Amino acid sequence: MDTAQTFRLRSYGKDFRTGRCANGDQVLIGLLCPNLVLFRFDKGGTLMGRELRPWSFPAPLRNGVYAIYDPMFQTRLAEQIAGWQAELGFIQEPIIVRRFFDDEQWVGIELPEDENCAFVFWWAKDYWMNAAGEVEST
Repeated sequence: MDTAQTFRLRSYGKDFRTGRCANGDQVLIGLLCPNLVLFRFDKGGTLMGRELRPWSFPAPLRNGVYAIYDPMFQTRLAEQIAGWQAELGFIQEPIIVRRFFDDEQWVGIELPEDENCAFVFWWAKDYWMNAAGEVEST
């Protein structure tokens, strides 16, 4: 995999958030059931590692599926993410990262065969991104 090329990622609603830590590291953080997941990149965009934290307030199960859009769960999830962001000195902003892929979490960047987008970002599902790092479709 060619990791020289860089890609801009921007936060997308409640799905995932991008930003910078107080120490200058770039981070990507969000929910991948049943954990909060954080990917850390250096200033040049190289992946340095991944951290997992179990959710502190599990989503209710409905018919065997996590109800992640449950209002109480969303409130508690937002609180847990905000707490982690505070620990990091997180400032939300776009990040620029090198191509990576984490097979365990199924998160990363893939180049599309379809030329209608700049790249595909995988975070529990596919996000078709433009060059500005904005989601064009999912």
